[in-house]
Order: sequence, then C-alpha cells, then structure tokens
Amino acid sequence: MALLRIFAGPMAGIAGMPYGQFLFYNSVGAILWAAVVVTLSFFAGQIVSLEQLVVWAGQFAFIALGLVTAWDCHRALAGVPSGKSLPAA
Repeated sequence: MALLRIFAGPMAGIAGMPYGQFLFYNSVGAILWAAVVVTLSFFAGQIVSLEQLVVWAGQFAFIALGLVTAWDCHRALAGVPSGKSLPAA
C-alpha cells in the first residue's frame, strides 16, 4: 500500500486531477487506512499478547537472516559477482 500512496500524487497530477479533489480523496483514504489499521491492531492485541508477537517477530527475523545469508553464500560459492544475476540453468 505504501508504494501505491507514493505514486498517487504524481499520477493524479499527470491525469490532470484538480488539487482539491485529490486532497479530498487522499485525506479520506488516509483516515480510512489509519482507522482500519488501528482497529485491526487493537483486536489483534486482544487475541495475541505483545510478548508472543515479539517472539514471533524475533523468530521471523532470525529465519529471514538465515535465508539471506544462505543465499549470499550460495551466490559467492557459485562465483557470481556482487550485483550480477545467476546464469540460467
């Protein structure tokens, strides 16, 4: 969603949307987005404790770091220079 919001302004300008109309729809979208995210976060907090969320986030980070490290080692062992892609098999 963040990527979509980044390009909304320039795309509205390119399309010739009046600034007042863009401001209205952008504001309504931001308010709705904030309300939904806060509401979902509140109810998720009622179901899962903060301690459990921290444990899950730590586990996810540890696994993600391991996968990135393994991928980087694989590329290094395959002799692929940094910034280049692997050759097609």
